[in-house]
Amino acid sequence: MALFFSSAWLLSHLSLASGLTFSIPATPPSNASTQLSDAPVGVSLEFFTFPAYMNNVAATTTCLRNLKDLTGTWPPLRIGGTTQDRATYDASSTSAVTYTVSSSSDAPSSLTFGPPFILLAASYGGSVTLGLNRRLNNQSNTIAAATLAKSKMANLNAIELGNEPNFFSSSDLIANGASWTASADYASEVSWQDAVCGNLSASNLISAGVFFGTSPMSISGLTSIEGNSNAYVKDYCSHNYPQSASTANLATLMSHSSISSQIKPFAAEISAAAAKGKAHIFGETNSATQGGGGISPTFGAGLWILDYVMQSLLMGTEALYFHQGTIGNCQYCWWGRYDMGSPYFGAYFATMALAGADQIAPLDDYTTNYAAYSIYKAGTPIRVLLYNSDYYTSGTRSSQTYTLSGLSSSSVTAKRLTAPYATSRIDQGQNPTVAGQTFGNGTCTIQGTGVVETTTASAGRATFTVQASEALLVYLSIINQLNANWVWIPDWIDCSTSNTAGRIVNFTRQFSLDSPPVTTLLYFSADTRYKLYINGTRVAVGPSRGSSLIWYYDTLDIAPYLSRGENNIKFVVVRYFASNRAAMPFERTSFPGLTVVGNINTSPIAVDLCSSKDWLAQVDESILFPTGLIDDGFLHINERVSPTASRPPVAPRLYGMKTLNGDLLPWRLRQRLIPMPTESRAVVNIIRACQSIVSADDWANYLSQYGPLLLPSDSFHTIELQADVHSTAFIRWTFRAAKQSQIRLKITYSEGYELEPRGYPFFRTKADRLDAKHGHLLGPYDAITLDLPEKETVIYEPFWFRTFRILRLEFTVGATPVELSSFEATQVNYPLSVKGSWKEPGNLHSEKIWDVSIRTMRNCMFDGYSDCPFYEQLQYSGDTRSVALFHYLLSGDDRLMRQAITNFAASVTFEGLTQSRFPSHVPQIIAGFSLYWILQVCDHFLFFGDKIYARSFLPRIDGVLDFFDSHVDEMGLVSGLPYDVWQYVDWVTTWGATDEHPDKGVPTSGRRSNRHTYFSMLYAFVLKQAALLSRQVGRPAHADEYESRADFLVAAIRKHCYDGRFFTDSTADIADDSAYSQHCQVFAVLSGAAQPLDYARLLTESFAKPHFSKCSYMMKFYAFRAFALAGDEVYESSWDRMWDPYRQMLANNLTTLEEDDVRQRSDCHAWGSVPVYEYCTELAGIRPIAPGSAKVLFKPRLLLSQALEAKVALGKSNLATVLWRTENSGKKHVELRLEKAVEVTSKLPGGKETEHGMVDRLTLVYDA
Repeated sequence: MALFFSSAWLLSHLSLASGLTFSIPATPPSNASTQLSDAPVGVSLEFFTFPAYMNNVAATTTCLRNLKDLTGTWPPLRIGGTTQDRATYDASSTSAVTYTVSSSSDAPSSLTFGPPFILLAASYGGSVTLGLNRRLNNQSNTIAAATLAKSKMANLNAIELGNEPNFFSSSDLIANGASWTASADYASEVSWQDAVCGNLSASNLISAGVFFGTSPMSISGLTSIEGNSNAYVKDYCSHNYPQSASTANLATLMSHSSISSQIKPFAAEISAAAAKGKAHIFGETNSATQGGGGISPTFGAGLWILDYVMQSLLMGTEALYFHQGTIGNCQYCWWGRYDMGSPYFGAYFATMALAGADQIAPLDDYTTNYAAYSIYKAGTPIRVLLYNSDYYTSGTRSSQTYTLSGLSSSSVTAKRLTAPYATSRIDQGQNPTVAGQTFGNGTCTIQGTGVVETTTASAGRATFTVQASEALLVYLSIINQLNANWVWIPDWIDCSTSNTAGRIVNFTRQFSLDSPPVTTLLYFSADTRYKLYINGTRVAVGPSRGSSLIWYYDTLDIAPYLSRGENNIKFVVVRYFASNRAAMPFERTSFPGLTVVGNINTSPIAVDLCSSKDWLAQVDESILFPTGLIDDGFLHINERVSPTASRPPVAPRLYGMKTLNGDLLPWRLRQRLIPMPTESRAVVNIIRACQSIVSADDWANYLSQYGPLLLPSDSFHTIELQADVHSTAFIRWTFRAAKQSQIRLKITYSEGYELEPRGYPFFRTKADRLDAKHGHLLGPYDAITLDLPEKETVIYEPFWFRTFRILRLEFTVGATPVELSSFEATQVNYPLSVKGSWKEPGNLHSEKIWDVSIRTMRNCMFDGYSDCPFYEQLQYSGDTRSVALFHYLLSGDDRLMRQAITNFAASVTFEGLTQSRFPSHVPQIIAGFSLYWILQVCDHFLFFGDKIYARSFLPRIDGVLDFFDSHVDEMGLVSGLPYDVWQYVDWVTTWGATDEHPDKGVPTSGRRSNRHTYFSMLYAFVLKQAALLSRQVGRPAHADEYESRADFLVAAIRKHCYDGRFFTDSTADIADDSAYSQHCQVFAVLSGAAQPLDYARLLTESFAKPHFSKCSYMMKFYAFRAFALAGDEVYESSWDRMWDPYRQMLANNLTTLEEDDVRQRSDCHAWGSVPVYEYCTELAGIRPIAPGSAKVLFKPRLLLSQALEAKVALGKSNLATVLWRTENSGKKHVELRLEKAVEVTSKLPGGKETEHGMVDRLTLVYDA
């Protein structure tokens, strides 16, 4: 429960300082931080106290969970400190830690720790940095402990080798009696890094440095001698305690400007780490050593934590670990057995401020006591932190006013961090509060009623008052404002008596400006889809595909499109009716709507752009989206336009819905995850046929944008027009008539010329796509009739983009001539930023196949992964799994896939299955596609290593696997799947629909028994992949169970579905000639059902026998994976044949890859882009084999090509370059270059695997 108060009540109680004004930058400014980690505020536990904190101090778990609840991520934990260098590992010990002390307030002078210590650390939900001993110079002992930690701790982030070597001395064993100097320590650290990581075969593991302060030992000094050992370093670590008992001064500690001065020397340390490509952390820090003469337990120390965290992150450090010392004898500790510490409140508030944020930027210059920070997510400001560091202990409490400008909403909320005094201590009865709440002594549970302050904004400005020794967190979250501004046209009926899937409603807002603003952020969303025009220019299309469970809103700086004088903002919103099943890819809720939030602030004018004020709405009655057309069963985007009188515009009606008591709005708004589409000109000017009294040359000039074209009155013209390449583009026509006239236009869209279809639209016959002589143009069309008033320009742009290679244009001109003023085709796609490249001298086709594969992917990516842009634009999880892998290798961009994985996770049905296509207005379940979704999660973790993201899906992964487990029958096989679950496997000619079994793509052999071998194999295969993922993210028990299930399935498949020669599509006892497929041999290999010695035979024979059902393009990806497992000879002997269909597509003038060669429905389907994967991972031989692409297998197939130059993306920030050339002697010189060093294992033809450790360059020679 939370209470809401106006902040105005403070004004009558406070002594006000002169006000400060800050403008909130609409986007992160140049002095903003780099990308923030998920949980920058961490905890350090003194080594010997760790087991007691976790097992005996009740508040520990709750305090950590409180921070986790803010961010979704457990705070990172460091276990170390002085006693780590007094600790010896005892592998035989059954105790976590063993030591003796004379008093419980003392730290032991020596101790041992056993395997339970490591296992306890492994049980923590977040990442752990483990501090091990270097001071005692027992390297083998430290390696033994590190070995166990690496094998047992899935959450192991890094290992420290020694603590604060500044304080080592000649008497320490590590020194061997010599003076312990900086140079001695640097050499020791590097030597130990080599020894530990060499024994563990590990990289990116060591938290290096661990220096107290910056002198005499420094990170800049250490990095100067690291050399190749830098590959072993995870991060470089500093320790910082600003004060001590002898220097204690709380006013100085918490002073905003003093904090800036104190941490300034660390800037060089952070820069030195960055120069090595590594992060910097404060691995141990707190306010003052030994309690600092009593200042450390105070509220002022908590305020220091808050500001210190912000300034350190801005300086470039990645995380700060605040130290908790001896239980019961720790002044700076955040919690203990019995009491909370005031500093915890500052840490909690800092975590609250940064939760979910990407960047932070300073608004002040650090020279005063008054701090202000803007905090950003996805480039948009979400919060502002205000801090008044004036020191207050008694008397009248001064205050500071802050005025923030650049606000987009009419009101904002805030939460306050305060206490009676800067010196307030909980153990003295003076509790701080965070938003009115405190934390229970001994438990750390949140207590009290939350207080949320509300402040009104006027003209984009609001003023806040912050008392001395206090902080305020202002929330700019736009979601509540967007929810409050949902509108729609009054008297709407969400259906129509006309044949249309939906209607268009235009929303307009007009206003005048004396001068354009510098920045103006506009936030908006619509149901179902919008196009945003500002002063006639289309500037945005959206929202990105979502569902009622996740509905996205967009953010745009509209200032560049505004001008002095009159301005017009127009949202063209298509509403597809919720009550019909048309327009499947356009998911919608039960309510139509538009919401807009924004302000234009240009003195002296302020314009409120919220959709609840001063907008007009008008239904466009002239446009219909017909249903029931034979060639448009999915999209329903084609238009029938005729002159129709529209009712006058009216003020839209505000819904006024609120989220109360857990009641959800129709739209659960979330910020857009993916970038806006990119646009480029589509070249469409090749005349293929011309029936017109206007010459073909004149038409070509017009279409090339050389000038307008005049069509005579009462004339008719038919033009067949070719685009350079297959295109997905918005098309836009501009017409004008000197005297009133009319134009009728029919535009037919086709992917190419084709022969007489076998069954339109699903079964086609296609050859040369540009053969106009023998081919037909078939496809959906727009039919438009436009009245042209005298001397007025009329524009026609279909609402949605069109997919085409060939257009047929049929013009009918009215009673007076009509000028075709312009024609534009604007290609729109997701911004596929291609880092990968391919050059293969001597191969006539591979570079063309590469380019065509990329174009195919690009045209199948808009606001999701689309199966085919011409027909469906639906995102299927089976298709998306392989296409995402191609995307990763080309660009290292995972944003579109994160959206897809998250959306599919939101689609889970009551049985535990994900929907097979999602978002979709018509739900669908394909049996195997939920298993492919699991593979998506596994693939993402392999390439990007986001453990937190992967772990978040484990419950739903388990649900999918449990569904299949519940359908394992008495034979041990998957069977009896529900009647409404499509048991689709692949598009196979002989797996057609029948009256008894109307579902297509289902193997015939198992239809009667409802038992298909493929699903048992796929389930077993995915169980093994899920087991690997579970083990890697710290769920070994799940992994063991999954592997046990897989073994059981494999045994059953071998027993019941193997006829002694081949695997059958159902049980072998009912097999006939139609019961054999390439698919089951492929998945027998992938699942392990086949014996390794049989791999080659199963694949080569099944792919040679004509009666085996063939793998289509979708399944070719999995077939190639099986061929690779079957051995180099099997894979490489099939290499040339792999590309026969692709060479044929090039010969047939395709510029994208067709859906399949069975139905030939679509000429663009991204699952056909499998060459990208084969080229990158097999021929170039680059394949990630450790999470986060931290390790790669380099296995170039040198026998397949004489020369190669390729680039392959590895995760978000690495790029591999592979080159080889062949000498006249036949010797091949091979080179691998990496932008960032990773572990590499290489294997050349006929050779053994070689471990190279961490490298960024590798040169090999192959001599056959």
